[in-house]
Amino acid sequence: MMSTSNLPGAETYPVEKVKTRAQIAAEYGISVRTLHRWIKKNAISIPGGALKPVHQVLIYECLGAPR
Repeated sequence: MMSTSNLPGAETYPVEKVKTRAQIAAEYGISVRTLHRWIKKNAISIPGGALKPVHQVLIYECLGAPR
C-alpha cells in the first residue's frame, strides 16, 4: 500500500489519510449532492464509503484544487 507522502499529487492537494465526501464538498463550498454530480459528470470511478488518499487525488486532479 502506498503511503500518503509517496502518493503523486499529495504535496499539491490537501490529501489526508481518509476523508468523507462531506469534507471534500466543504472544501469546494458545495453540497455533497453537487459533489456527487461533479464526480458522475467527470466519470471519476471511486468506491462508496470513506475516500482514501488515492481517490482524493483523483477528485482533485479532475475537479481542480479547492480554493
